[in-house]
Amino acid sequence: PAAFRRLAHVPTLVVCDEIHHAGDESAWGESLRQAFDHVPHRLHLSGTPFRTLRTPVTYVRYGADGVVEADYLYGYRQAIVEGVARPVVCHPHNAEVVWCDDAGEHRQQLSDGKSTIEHQRARLRAALADDGFVTAMVKQGDELVTQLRRRDPDAAGFIAAMSVKHARWIASIVRRMAGAHPVVVVAEDNDADEHLARFRGNKERWLVAVRKVSEGVDVPRLRVELYLTNSATDLLFRQLVGRIVRVDGKDREPSYVLFPADPRLLELARALEADVLG
Repeated sequence: PAAFRRLAHVPTLVVCDEIHHAGDESAWGESLRQAFDHVPHRLHLSGTPFRTLRTPVTYVRYGADGVVEADYLYGYRQAIVEGVARPVVCHPHNAEVVWCDDAGEHRQQLSDGKSTIEHQRARLRAALADDGFVTAMVKQGDELVTQLRRRDPDAAGFIAAMSVKHARWIASIVRRMAGAHPVVVVAEDNDADEHLARFRGNKERWLVAVRKVSEGVDVPRLRVELYLTNSATDLLFRQLVGRIVRVDGKDREPSYVLFPADPRLLELARALEADVLG
């Protein structure tokens, strides 16, 4: 911070991209304040929604409702209207889920919103670990990729997994169901960036990843997403959906996101739809 503060000893414009990483209590946030509290002009950019006061971001204003008060907002609906983003069609996947805990065996529909949050979390994890449930979603997703490839031979699918072990298990299902060898990208692999770069330029049908493709990754040929992670935050959901809305100049047809019909994920999908409809 001290080095940057010295560089900004004259009137300076500081541009911070992806400002949402600079939480007030994080190392980024504290360092930004040490370096640039004195500068007269700051421009802060982010393509990621951040809405809550629970983790306030440095230099960002919040309203009483905890929503960011941006000076300029360019939303998803405007991006679709202006042709720089694709619309997304959401397909929730429901099923009866069986799981066990200390209280015994439970059996519920995945979409049941009357159960406790603890039950919803355990139920979602059980569904994501169920071979039949995941296989059915992979089958539906691969059919969509096949359909899209009739018009766009490069179209591909993306699967967000819970963990490295989960990603490799899902990859085995993709190989069994789709006859394709998916590219698996996880941060733990030293050559993860090389795998991702190769996928961007080749014609492989499926990419499976754990967090590695959540932000800042531009692969316009991704058109179908299977949201098979147990994170139910608005931030990650929108980041991952953002991977399949990029326009590559070929067309502006919809992309598709398939996700478990968990009540929390259904609410996130409805909020995304509301943003588009205005």
